[in-house]
Amino acid sequence: MKFHVVSARTSLLAAALTLLACGGQTQRESNIQYKIQHAESPDTREGEQLKGVLDETDVRRVFEEQRDGFINCFKQGAPESFVSGEVQLTVTVKGNGRVEKAFVSRSDLGSLKAEDCLLQQARFLEFPPPQNGRARFAYPLPWNPQGRRLSSLREPAFGYAVLARNRPVLDECRAEYKYQGPYRLTLYIGQMGQVLNAGFDSPEGASDEFAACVVETARSLRFPSSGAVVARYEALMENLKDDLTPMNRDFD
Repeated sequence: MKFHVVSARTSLLAAALTLLACGGQTQRESNIQYKIQHAESPDTREGEQLKGVLDETDVRRVFEEQRDGFINCFKQGAPESFVSGEVQLTVTVKGNGRVEKAFVSRSDLGSLKAEDCLLQQARFLEFPPPQNGRARFAYPLPWNPQGRRLSSLREPAFGYAVLARNRPVLDECRAEYKYQGPYRLTLYIGQMGQVLNAGFDSPEGASDEFAACVVETARSLRFPSSGAVVARYEALMENLKDDLTPMNRDFD
């Protein structure tokens, strides 16, 4: 097993929704060119290719219709003033327009509760039937409330020893839920080294149960003190054998 610690935030797709909380009100930026990306299916490695296409206007409209629900997920699931970031959902739509599968393919939000809520909202969306059959696309949802406290993004060495020491415990989740792919943790760490909040993403679509298991385990760990400010720490975990040498490179 190998894990890469992310030392800088990875940029995601152009924002499809801009959600800004201010005094209980939500404002929309009108000068952004919204785009979605028709994502390559992870299943292509198994011989399956999705050729369906959805019109971007239809995708934006469907998400916009449920905008209040998505905003509520952020407000209820990430109420801490230091939590912000972007959640990228990868959605597979069946030929009849209903959602077949949705998962968090990239997130630096650091709140599993909010991420899971967004997923539940997305799984009940209904789209126009895609052209040419089943379709898959990636759609980002950013959260950057005004007046938030800034967190300090930490370097790879900050929590590496803790994760390396506790890899057997984290790997128990792999064994229980039979997931062997990569996943990423985003952690907020307090002055006493406690994990204040934690989020999860997986480019291969791990199960909700696996995500919950890993995050619950991560929240039980004790990291070095964050000092005077909340620390933000990201690590990519891969199921590869290595010699525990820290990986000081970004993962895209």
